[in-house]
Amino acid sequence: MPETIYSKSSTNTIDHSSSSYAAKLILALVILLFALARLWRLTANCLWFDEIFSVHAAYHSWGTMLHFIAADLVHPPLFYIVLKVWISIGGESLLWLRLLPAMLSIAAIVPVFLLAQELKLPAAETTLALMLLAVNGYLIKYAQEVRMYGLLFLLGACSLWLFASCWRSEKQSMRRFAALIAVNLLLVYTHYYAWVLVLLECGLGLFRYRRQGKRIIAGFAILVICYVPWLIEIARVYKAYRMEQNIGWIPRPGLRALMELATLLNQPFVFPTNSADNIINPFVLLFVLIVFVCPLALLFWQIFRTRKSPAHESELLLILFLLVPVVVLAVLSWILPQSIWGTRHLIIVVVPYSMLAAIAVIRLQPYWARVAIFLIAGCWLAVSAAYVLIRPAPQFIWCAWAPLAEEVRRSTPVSSPPASIYAFEDLVAYHLWFALRGSQDFRISVIKGLPGTTEDPAYFLPRDFEDIQVCAAAAPVDDNEVWIAFRAPRLDEHRPPLNSFTSAGYQIERVLTEHTQGQEAFLIKLQRKQE
Repeated sequence: MPETIYSKSSTNTIDHSSSSYAAKLILALVILLFALARLWRLTANCLWFDEIFSVHAAYHSWGTMLHFIAADLVHPPLFYIVLKVWISIGGESLLWLRLLPAMLSIAAIVPVFLLAQELKLPAAETTLALMLLAVNGYLIKYAQEVRMYGLLFLLGACSLWLFASCWRSEKQSMRRFAALIAVNLLLVYTHYYAWVLVLLECGLGLFRYRRQGKRIIAGFAILVICYVPWLIEIARVYKAYRMEQNIGWIPRPGLRALMELATLLNQPFVFPTNSADNIINPFVLLFVLIVFVCPLALLFWQIFRTRKSPAHESELLLILFLLVPVVVLAVLSWILPQSIWGTRHLIIVVVPYSMLAAIAVIRLQPYWARVAIFLIAGCWLAVSAAYVLIRPAPQFIWCAWAPLAEEVRRSTPVSSPPASIYAFEDLVAYHLWFALRGSQDFRISVIKGLPGTTEDPAYFLPRDFEDIQVCAAAAPVDDNEVWIAFRAPRLDEHRPPLNSFTSAGYQIERVLTEHTQGQEAFLIKLQRKQE
């Protein structure tokens, strides 16, 4: 009998050890996938308009950078400061620039894992939550942009982890609380949306720990006081500029905006490359409904029925951190003069959402329903991964301007005065300026309001930026030789903007072109006809 008992105990130990090893191996593979997904095709495309602004801001001296950023109005300065330091360390190659947001995003694995531990999530739920984050196309996209969203994701996860640590602690640790204040200070200096998260944490803290209200209020006061210098800088430039140019093009959120957000929160690997690609796919919505919405609805119903039970405290916290920012920002977008809705800024809700989705799926009953969900999700994930791996990297029209500008640079002799290049969109002019930056042989100008030309209002030249001259359509162009830059389906001398120059006495001398996205990017040299 003793031998039998020993043998059985030994078998259980081996099974438990094997199970633990398998769980750790799966977690390690998920973490590896998280990193590889963000490094995949990291340099497949050039920097685009907003990324150029980031690098442009970092070019400034420490004395002028903050004013340049403040004039943009819509983002605090922390990411640009970090980027400036990053460039000073490794230069400004495309790989090095893109590594910054990618590494920041990958670093978020640590606070996400620690948050799951604080919330007492089982290993299976933690691993699935990390898996959902690893394959999320929305997160992958913004982990590869030289913008502040990777930093926002990292600091948001850190803030949630530290808040959860303070929330669940019977004795409030001053060190933990100070760390939370420090992280939240960095967070609000990264993005204005972070204030919603900070205010929510402050409100929940006051609700739970009324006796420590003075400490919580003092911590919030420290944040506000430390933020006053930036508010003063913003107030100074706001007298000269208004927000309409920055966000006037953003529609107020409705049902479609919420469906887009639901798609972005769930779609694996695939992501819209620009706002024009935000087409709601009915099949994707169906998968989202089956795989996530239905399990989440069941979870919410169970929590609502037993909402006073301490067993659901973690889930209630996650629900608040998911829903409150979305609701608050949607309401503000309707009551403020201008909509402030932005799905990319709502990256702060992705961590609580992924954890709730993992909890809902893992705890789904009956067993066959859970198996069915995993099979459907697995097929969806496999198809999306295969699609991303097989398809070539998309080529964007704005990436055409750098090679065209380089060809002009090589073929243009050093001259005085500089050669004139005229664009008709701020997007084109800014990309040309960036490609030719540092050269004194070219003068970039943008002609506004030329009949027959259109411009995307979401793109505009940085304020207090004089390297690109802005001309009215009626202003005469009197150079003997000019270059004009525009995009069109095809070259047509009878359509704007080319016909405006040919009718003014210019003839085509040379045509440079790049084809992408069903359009042609043209850089055309024109010579004034001899009388």
